[in-house]
Amino acid sequence: MKLNFNQEVRSQKSAASRSGLQPATCNLQPATCNLQPSRQGMALVITLIMLSVTLVMAVAFLAVARRERGAVTTSTDTGTARLAASTALAGAQAQIVANILTTNAAAYNFGLLVSTNFINPNGFVAGNTNLENVSYQYPNGNFVVGDDLIQNVANLWFLPRAPVMLNSSNAMSGRFYLDLNRNGTNEPNGWVTNVDASSKVLLDANGNPVVTFQVGDPEWIGILERPDQPHGPNNHFTARYAFFAQPIGNSLDLNAIHNQAHRGLPTLPANSTVNPPAGVGGSHSDSFIRNESVGSWEINFAA
Repeated sequence: MKLNFNQEVRSQKSAASRSGLQPATCNLQPATCNLQPSRQGMALVITLIMLSVTLVMAVAFLAVARRERGAVTTSTDTGTARLAASTALAGAQAQIVANILTTNAAAYNFGLLVSTNFINPNGFVAGNTNLENVSYQYPNGNFVVGDDLIQNVANLWFLPRAPVMLNSSNAMSGRFYLDLNRNGTNEPNGWVTNVDASSKVLLDANGNPVVTFQVGDPEWIGILERPDQPHGPNNHFTARYAFFAQPIGNSLDLNAIHNQAHRGLPTLPANSTVNPPAGVGGSHSDSFIRNESVGSWEINFAA
């Protein structure tokens, strides 16, 4: 049977060669013969669609990731600000209690209170690593530079004055206070030598400078990541705060407002035109003044 089959195949090939026809071979490679050009185009379109969907999903993922990162940053900053405000309140309360515990008289003598940071009034001493050696100026008034500035920043720990510098002609012009009155200058706290409007030192009757205890602008206090350690490359400032505390007894008092604060003033002459009461003529015995914010009794509309 096998011999007859081979002979039949050879006879068919010889007959086909005599007739000039080629034997059919499509059945040997069905995939190649049956694949049409139209189906090749459809496969390309489907591939492009899949790539487009993948690209859109990647862009959407990046947008969502960026939005989530921004939300996390906003939440972190909000939490930091809230904790800084709580720290400022605790600092004000601690300073009030400390003043009360100082003397018996201080327990009944409340006054305006602002935040103050620690600085060495004598200036920075070069080469001194003591944590109390903190100042951005040398004793001669020049600004601390070089390795001394690095050491000064490393000493920041006790109520630290965080180095926040202004973009000005003076590279070391640090804004360490809250300028409440917007006058562009710092009103210092503590024992201050009084000066006039032209910065001239005021002298008493004996020719000595007049030094009084003053409450000036609130000063910024830095908050470290780890408050139990000094400032350093691994312990950055996360925030800073300043507070302004005023006892309610020194604030606006309805029992003392709108009064005639003219006691001790000489009676104005009848022909005087200084602060004449509206609609009143003749002798101007009434007068209203406003002193330099000594008490709430000075607050009146007439002044």
